[in-house]
Amino acid sequence: MFDRVEVPLNTWIGTVPVVAVTACYFYALMHYVMTPAVLLLSRRHGGWHYWRGYWAIVLASALALAVYAAWPAAPPRLMPDLGIADVMRDFSAYGWWGSAASAPRGIGDATNQYAAMPSLHFGWSLWCAIQLWGLPSRAWRVVAVAYPSLQVLVVLATGNHFLLDVLGGAACVVLAYAVVGLLHRAATSRAGARVPVAAG
Repeated sequence: MFDRVEVPLNTWIGTVPVVAVTACYFYALMHYVMTPAVLLLSRRHGGWHYWRGYWAIVLASALALAVYAAWPAAPPRLMPDLGIADVMRDFSAYGWWGSAASAPRGIGDATNQYAAMPSLHFGWSLWCAIQLWGLPSRAWRVVAVAYPSLQVLVVLATGNHFLLDVLGGAACVVLAYAVVGLLHRAATSRAGARVPVAAG
């Protein structure tokens, strides 16, 4: 299965250093930049759009953390028998990261190297896409499609996640939005039931 997606992408990117280094920076930076930026954009938009997104990312992240704690899973880069190279390590001379994925050199021990499933790198990018899609500008919809599309290619090509991890991250986000939506509808129904009906 891995030789159909993960291995070919990983093998190819290792042969194109400029793409590999760009992918490393994308992996190391974009989720830290895009996620708060989209949260701020959503806040400016306000209303239910913001609050739905706020609680969805909180719930999705909490669900992922629970999975990490209960079922630690190694990323492909820590499984050399699969034939997948650690691209971040191989090109670490071009950035601040060392052998612990995107963690700065010297503090790799402070990170959880066995938190591959689900992929919050992809999960958060999908969350960004959903929030951006709800904004009125067409330009944001282009970003909403491009960002998670690039993120899935990057996390697979750099050896940081399996395709199944990506699907797990997506599931966390979709489930979180569904739960938030259900709770909102339930609360709205209860509030509507308490409103007295005026006499005709």
